[in-house]
Amino acid sequence: MNDKRRFAPKSLRLAGACLVFGATCVTGWTAPADGTSLPFPAVPSASKAAPRLQDSVHKRREQPRHLKAGAPNVLIVLLDDVGFGQASTFGGEINTPTLTKLADQGIRFNTFHTTAICSPTRAALLTGRNHQRVGNGTIAERAVDWDGYTGVIPKSSATIAEVLRHYGYKTAAFGKWHNTPADQTTAMGPFDRWPTGHGFDYFYGFLAGETSQWEPRLVENTNVIEPPHDETYHLSEDLAQRGIDWLRKHRAYAPDKPFLMYWAPGAAHGPHQVGKEWSGKYKGKFDAGWDAYRERVFARQKQLGWIPADTKLTARADSMPAWDSIPAAQRPFQLRLMEIYAGFVEHVDAQAGRVIDELERLGVRDNTIVIYIFGDNGASAEGQNGTISELLAQNGIPNTVEQQLAALEKIGGLDALGSPKTDSMYHAGWAWAGNTPFHHTKLVASHFGGTRNPMVISWPKGIKPDPAPRAQFHHVNDIAPTLYEVIGVKPPAVVDGFKQDPVDGVSLAYTFADAKAPTRKKVQYFDNNGSRAIYKDGWVAATFGPLVPWLPGAPGLAEWDSAKDKWELYDIRADFSQAVDLAAKDPKRLAALQKTFDDQARANGVYPLGAGIWLRLHPEDRIKTPYTSWQFDTKTVRMPEFTAPGLGRESSVVTIDAELGDKASGVLYALGGSGGGLALYMDKGHLVYEYNMMIIERFVARSAGPLAAGKRRIEVSTVLDGPKPLSPAQVVLKVDGVEVARTTVKRTVPAAFSASETFDVGVDLGSTVSLDYYARRPFRFDGRIAGVKVELK
Repeated sequence: MNDKRRFAPKSLRLAGACLVFGATCVTGWTAPADGTSLPFPAVPSASKAAPRLQDSVHKRREQPRHLKAGAPNVLIVLLDDVGFGQASTFGGEINTPTLTKLADQGIRFNTFHTTAICSPTRAALLTGRNHQRVGNGTIAERAVDWDGYTGVIPKSSATIAEVLRHYGYKTAAFGKWHNTPADQTTAMGPFDRWPTGHGFDYFYGFLAGETSQWEPRLVENTNVIEPPHDETYHLSEDLAQRGIDWLRKHRAYAPDKPFLMYWAPGAAHGPHQVGKEWSGKYKGKFDAGWDAYRERVFARQKQLGWIPADTKLTARADSMPAWDSIPAAQRPFQLRLMEIYAGFVEHVDAQAGRVIDELERLGVRDNTIVIYIFGDNGASAEGQNGTISELLAQNGIPNTVEQQLAALEKIGGLDALGSPKTDSMYHAGWAWAGNTPFHHTKLVASHFGGTRNPMVISWPKGIKPDPAPRAQFHHVNDIAPTLYEVIGVKPPAVVDGFKQDPVDGVSLAYTFADAKAPTRKKVQYFDNNGSRAIYKDGWVAATFGPLVPWLPGAPGLAEWDSAKDKWELYDIRADFSQAVDLAAKDPKRLAALQKTFDDQARANGVYPLGAGIWLRLHPEDRIKTPYTSWQFDTKTVRMPEFTAPGLGRESSVVTIDAELGDKASGVLYALGGSGGGLALYMDKGHLVYEYNMMIIERFVARSAGPLAAGKRRIEVSTVLDGPKPLSPAQVVLKVDGVEVARTTVKRTVPAAFSASETFDVGVDLGSTVSLDYYARRPFRFDGRIAGVKVELK
C-alpha cells in the first residue's frame, strides 16, 4: 500500500514564518485560497486497517525552489566615516587597492548618497526605506521617543537579510551593527532587534557605534565574547578572517545555496587605531596641510574624469580654521593624527581585499555581486580640533589642544596616538579636505560633503566593466530594491505576519549596462540634526541647520529657530559640487522645493525638526536604565554603559562587601575604558578610586595605608553639586564606616564615557580605565566579592 498522506514538517506548524504574496506563503507550501490550514492525515477509524510500514513506499518530497537558477551571491562592503576625496581610486591620497581592483572589474558611481550619519544610513541600506520611516532619524545612542527617532527598525520594514533568508539565502553580518536600541544590548536581550533578529543567520562584530580596534567589545550571535590578549590583534583583521571562515563553512555545508554577506568594519570611525607599520607609510605625506591636500586632490579628480571638468572647488567654511592658522607647535600632533587615519583606511581596504580574494579562491567570485560603499557618510569632523579622546565632542566638554597635548605627554607623547592608550581622531580640517570638492562633513545633510560617497559594484557574470562614472542620482535606500531586481524577487507584502511598509528606494540596476541612462530617482529628502535638503529632478534645496560639527560645545543650539533657517538652491545638473547658490535668482523654485521637503517630511516622520539634537540640549533624557538600585556580583560583566548605573554622572552610593587577602590587588568595579571612565580597585592593599575625565583630566583618591586582610565593607559616595551638565562631584571612600580617602572631580561627564565600553565587577574588560594597571589588564581582583550594591541618589 502506498499512503501518500504526509504530516506537515515541524517548520510548517509554526505560525507566521513566511513571506506572503496574495495567498502564497513562501516557506515550502501553498496556503489554500479559502484560508484553511494545511491538511493533516485523519486518525484511522476502527473499521479500516491502519497503513502498515511494510506496505508503504517512502519518497522524499522535493524541496521547493523560490529563486531562479543561478541567483547571485551578494557581498556588501560598507566602510565607516570616509569621504569622497580620500581614496586613491578616485584621486585621493590614501591607498585603496581593493577599491581600485573592484572599480576596474565593474562600474563606479560618483553621485551616490548616504544620510550623513551612521545608524540612519545602515537602516536605510538594510531596509530600502527612508531612515526616519524606519525609526532611525539619529544614531541609536541619541534615540528619543518621537516616531522617526526611536532607534527601532519596525518589523513592518523587513531587512534584505530577512527577505532573502526566506528565499533560501544563507546570511551573515560582520563588524559594526549600530541598529539595536542602546538599552536592549545586555545579555538579557531582547534579541529580536539584534542582527540575528533582523535576518542574519550569523553575526560577529559589535552592536555599538564604535569600539576599540585593539580591545573591541565583541558579540557572536547573541553572546558576548572577548578578543585575545594579543599585541598583534586588530579588529579589522579579525573581521576579515571571520568572514573568510564563514565562507569556507558555507562551501562545506550549503554550497548549493546563495549567500548574503554584510561586511561593515568599524574603520575608519573613531577611535583611529592602527599599527605603525601602516601609519608609518604616510610619514610626511600631508605636511603641506589640509588646504593644499584639497587642491591636489581636486586636480586629480578632474584628471581622472571622476568629477565633471567644469566642477568648482567649494570654499572652506568661515568657522573652519585654515592650515596656516595652526600654531607650529601643534602641527606634529595634527599631522600624526592624519597619518594614523590614512594608515587605518588603507589597512581596512586591505582586509576587504582578503575577503574578495577568498571569493576568488573558492571559485564563487564570478557570480558574486560585490557592492563596495566607501562610507556611510562623509569624512567626520567629530575630532574637532584634533583629539586624544573623541567622546569629548559627543559630550560637549570644553577643552583645548594644549590640554590634550599636556595629557598626551603623560602617556607617551605622539607615539601613544593610535594605540590602546588613546581614542584619537584627526582634526576636522582633514575631514573637510577628505570630502573634496564639496562643502562640509559628516552630520551635515544639506551638502554633499556629508552625504555623497563613492560606490563601486562588480559582478563579473552580470556587469561588463566600464570606467565611465555613473552620474545618476541615487541613495543608499536604493540598494535593497536593486538586489531584489537582480536576484529576481519582489519585495514581499507580508513578512513573518507583518504587513510591509512601502519600499522608498528605486532600483539602480538600469545603470549597469548604460552609463548615460537618465536617472529614475525623482525625489529624495535628507535630514540630520536639523540640517536638511530635498532633491527633485536635478535640483537641490538645502539649509545647513543649527549644528556645526567641528565647533566644540555645539554653540547656538538652544537659540535655534528652524523657521529662520536660510535656504540655498542648486542646479546640480550643471553644478556638481553645490558651488553656486541660485536661491536669490529663482525664489519660486526654491519655495516649491521647500514644499516638497515638507511633504516628504510629513510622510516619513521627520518632524519635529532637529529631534536628533534634543539630547545635546537635554542630556537628562538620554536612554538609560529605569532602575535606581542594583545588586551585583562577579557575574556582572559586559553591562553596556547605556544600561548600567549612571556612575560618575549621577549622585550615588556603591557598597562592596569583599574579602581581601594580604596586599590585595585587582579591580572591584569599573565603568568605561581608556578614553574615559571610572574605576575602584585595590593596589597592593591600597584602595584606589580613579575618575578618568576623557584622558585630559584624572582625579584620584587613594587610601593612605593598605587595608587589612579579611572581610571589609567598602563604600563609595558620589555627590554631584547640581543637576547641570559638567557639575563637579565630591567622592568619598569609606572602609567599615571610616573615611579613608576623598577627591573632588572638578567636572563630570554629562552623557557617556564611551559608546561600547561596559560596567564590570571584579575585572576591567576591554580598554582599561586607569593606566596604573594597564600592564596588568584585565586586572582581576584576587580576593572574593560577595556583593556590590548600587543606589542612585
